[in-house]
Amino acid sequence: MSRSLVAALLVAVFSSGCGSKAFADISGSVDGVKLTAEASFWGGPFVVFTDKPFECMDMYWVKRGQNFETGVEAPVTEDMVALLFTYEASAVEAGDVVLGGTSPVDARLLVVKNEALTVYRADDGNIDVTEVSEDDGALGSFTTVFDEGSLEGDFQVDWCTNLKSKY
Repeated sequence: MSRSLVAALLVAVFSSGCGSKAFADISGSVDGVKLTAEASFWGGPFVVFTDKPFECMDMYWVKRGQNFETGVEAPVTEDMVALLFTYEASAVEAGDVVLGGTSPVDARLLVVKNEALTVYRADDGNIDVTEVSEDDGALGSFTTVFDEGSLEGDFQVDWCTNLKSKY
């Protein structure tokens, strides 16, 4: 079954109830770390998935991906895994973007354990945002390839006003 058909079916299933239509189905692992998205948002230049059930107001810690490096201060004190896509532009844009090299999109897996931050940067893959609107969220799919593994997924994420580029 194609990724776009899976994404369309998941949107139909999640749209049939009340409330948010957000979902993220992520598979794979990086250095043995898996990500089951409990919260996922987009806003400003960011698309972010976390394994913690953050609310939009809790996303104050998100900043441009290149600001996160292994060994720097962790953005949160509790253990967390997050996948962060940062667009070079001031906002997430619809379209398929190849990751790696001089790509206009940076993808990083952030792993916080015992207040220590480990960061993995994707050096290949793509993010394909097929729809983006504050009312309906962002819909798409991605494949991220790291030296230590890969993650791929389909998503529909809610807009979060707290996700803005400060830099």
